[in-house]
Amino acid sequence: MGLKKSRTIVVRDRCFRWKFKGHRDNMTRYGNSPRFAHVAIQEDVDKPGRSLVAFLESTQFIDDATHDGDTGHIRHLARFGPGDVKRLIEYALDNGWDPSSKTQTILPEEIKLTDHRTINPDPGILS
Repeated sequence: MGLKKSRTIVVRDRCFRWKFKGHRDNMTRYGNSPRFAHVAIQEDVDKPGRSLVAFLESTQFIDDATHDGDTGHIRHLARFGPGDVKRLIEYALDNGWDPSSKTQTILPEEIKLTDHRTINPDPGILS
């Protein structure tokens, strides 16, 4: 069973499905983008392997401690899109990811994306 309510992307002549999920608990946010999120990616085939997962932190996030309310609200407009997904898939494939594997793969931290970077999952923050 593939990812439900996901988007498709073709990378290196292979079709994948991906789903971005923002974590709205335990944080302050401005705009429509959460500070912490994750993306799950699977190959789009009849019997896909386990998801490739990247845990993300916005590089554009502004919290209450650094926000200057006198100058108006600074909107947090971090973006995550198909170009970021393609970069994650290519990184994973280049580093040995087998999309048909039944073992889940979690991408390492510090992969730089448009407005995010990958992080190690912290159960307290990402729950």
